[in-house]
Amino acid sequence: MTFELKSPTTALLASVGARSENHGEDKVPALSLGLTLQISTPAIEALCPGLVPMLGVPGVDHVALKTQCEGWTLRMENGIGDDSAIVLGGCRIDKFRVAPGNDGLVELRLRVGSSDLTPIVLGMIGMRVQQDVVVTLTAPKLAMQTNSDAQAKAMKKQRQQEIAGQARVDTPEAALTRAAAVTPIRPPAQ
Repeated sequence: MTFELKSPTTALLASVGARSENHGEDKVPALSLGLTLQISTPAIEALCPGLVPMLGVPGVDHVALKTQCEGWTLRMENGIGDDSAIVLGGCRIDKFRVAPGNDGLVELRLRVGSSDLTPIVLGMIGMRVQQDVVVTLTAPKLAMQTNSDAQAKAMKKQRQQEIAGQARVDTPEAALTRAAAVTPIRPPAQ
């Protein structure tokens, strides 16, 4: 299951950080958003199965997750119509922190990073810091969500190879088919 917020969800835009990213030899403007929201437990199960029962254990203040999501799209309402929404593509979502809440909800804090922006968008988002915003987060068709550092490193390596044109993009079905086509090693005849 893939983590998404498909329905518009109110979140506190806790922080906005402007920075630059290296894209090859070029430096491009980017930003990191800190979001805090109250969501239902099924959404947390999509993020990390089996986490919800841990939140009820006495002494558990919060749980930090190593989950990373690459390529998501963040849509932030910015007026009356859909045409005025701020859309950031190619987002990396990480730094998940989950804390128990009330009434079947949990508090989720996360960081969203993107370089898909213009100076005007950066200014519009920056003016909303410490205010409630309405957002959706949607996964790409070939979602890449990891739950460990090793998976994240492998995902980063694959993405770099894809950018360089050195690797093919496989669906899980294609990878299984390719693996099944490998001839097993037979012991030498005696």
